Amino acid sequence: MNAIPLTAPEESIKLLIHGLESLHDGEGAERELLSAGQPAVPFLADFLLHTRPRTIAEPRCRAVRILAGLGAYETLTAYFREGKLAADAQVLFAEDAVRSAVAHALLRWKTQETYDVLLHAAERRSTEGLLFAIGEFCRPETIPLLFRSLEDDLCREAALAALRKVPEQARTYAVHSLKELTNVQVRGGNARWRCRATMKLLRELGVSAHDWQKIHGFLFEEDAGIVLNAAQIGLKIAPSTEHPAILQAVIRVADRFNCFEEQEATELFLSNGPLARKAASLAEQQRINRGEEPRWQLPSWRILRHVLDGSIKGGTMEPHETRLFVSDVDGTLLNAQKELTDATRKAIKRLRDAGILVSLISSRPARGLKWLIDELELQHACAALNGGVIIDPQLDILSAYPLRPALAEEIHGLVESQGLWPWIYTETSWYVPNLDADHVRHETDVVRFEPLPFKTLADLDGPIIKITGISDDHDTILAAQNLLANKFGEQISLSCSLANRLEITHADANKGSAIEAIGATINIAPEAITTAGDGENDILMFRKSGFSIAMGQAPAEVRRAATVTATTSSQDGLAWAIEEFLLKRRT
Repeated sequence: MNAIPLTAPEESIKLLIHGLESLHDGEGAERELLSAGQPAVPFLADFLLHTRPRTIAEPRCRAVRILAGLGAYETLTAYFREGKLAADAQVLFAEDAVRSAVAHALLRWKTQETYDVLLHAAERRSTEGLLFAIGEFCRPETIPLLFRSLEDDLCREAALAALRKVPEQARTYAVHSLKELTNVQVRGGNARWRCRATMKLLRELGVSAHDWQKIHGFLFEEDAGIVLNAAQIGLKIAPSTEHPAILQAVIRVADRFNCFEEQEATELFLSNGPLARKAASLAEQQRINRGEEPRWQLPSWRILRHVLDGSIKGGTMEPHETRLFVSDVDGTLLNAQKELTDATRKAIKRLRDAGILVSLISSRPARGLKWLIDELELQHACAALNGGVIIDPQLDILSAYPLRPALAEEIHGLVESQGLWPWIYTETSWYVPNLDADHVRHETDVVRFEPLPFKTLADLDGPIIKITGISDDHDTILAAQNLLANKFGEQISLSCSLANRLEITHADANKGSAIEAIGATINIAPEAITTAGDGENDILMFRKSGFSIAMGQAPAEVRRAATVTATTSSQDGLAWAIEEFLLKRRT
């Protein structure tokens, strides 16, 4: 039997559905299909339900949005009822974005049937969107599912958000789970992430004095995040006589804190006034009695220094004998107008004349550093792309940390699915999907070379060193950052050199590792290196260097992480700091 020929409008609909695949024209196709109305529904349903999923989710997500706009409830529920989970891991991950999109779309119909469909789908395989949608129903019976999902990196935040909607029941279940009175495990292996999240939830919801006695034992865990959350709970509810021991528990695990936990712990101490100062003094004295010297690379010493206003006994706020000075570029070496001022240029020359070697470290690509290397007559290794490549002054690659191809492809797909515009960097080139997109011309002026267009990752000239997601919506940046951190964990480094940029590199491609790599090329140990920077991505290099300088305009967490703070880059702060902390004291 011959197929029934399509009418002209139907042919147009099929072409538009094909257009959903386009990176450049997909949004236009989505608008036109929505305008086509009900005649488009059967074709869209076929595309969603019978087309094989791929590693790029956005075309299918567009189809979901159109179907929702056209009221195609039966098609959307059929996706969960009839769909099978992909066997391929990368396809399955991409299709999770589609599952989330369908779940969000079904919230147009908040019925018992919808709830049952969503719950069944989440029990098969939870996604962020499914848990968000289930949370909108505020049903206590979903609490066990939500607590199980706390172990899943990608689902954790959505599960917590849903639990906050049923606070009383969630609090009770949380305490019971920590006491191992439920089927949800909180100890061993990856269950520690569920335990961390459970403690975080209780920190927000509050506990009674009676419940605190049941969970205070978590202060003696080895996981730093669990201890920090337990301490924050205890300092709110425990008797004041217990507070010194609680603060000592935080100090005990402080050297395992990441930069965000270190910031939380510092604020925790500072908010507890004289009591915290007394606990810090005791911890300091105990260390001195053990013969320890202050080591500013360690979070515990930095916390004590902040609490005690820098007056650590036996320590010094002056730099070690600096042999190498490494500066961040934008906002540190350069001012807000991207200018290298005469004062900074002269200060760098004075450093070199004093026998201190000078290097640069930046999120910029290597070619974007060349004019500064030449202008300052630098002779030693520098780091580009957040430490993704170490280069010599001629831009020859000394070492590089590319992302694994499969990992890079997965990250690229996730960045796009989250609504960020991807910029891709290889060792030598910068690629953008649209040469006329926002920020491209400005960035071209900043780095002083032109990007190349790309449609797929096959268009690139080599391995990917860095993927940058661009968005002017800060909430979008934060959501993508959380999603990537939870999904890929220690496989990647994440940083934001600017508020509208999320930068993803290899786990070893960060400014902390880069400081060690630069020092190794000239046989200089980290404690003989002074670093200067102004961004969140500079905190890791502050930790690895013997002395660190934060610029005056840097965020509070960056200034806290540094040994000292300079004036702002618009006030020639770097030149002032070089004179004040390096040259004057060296003389």
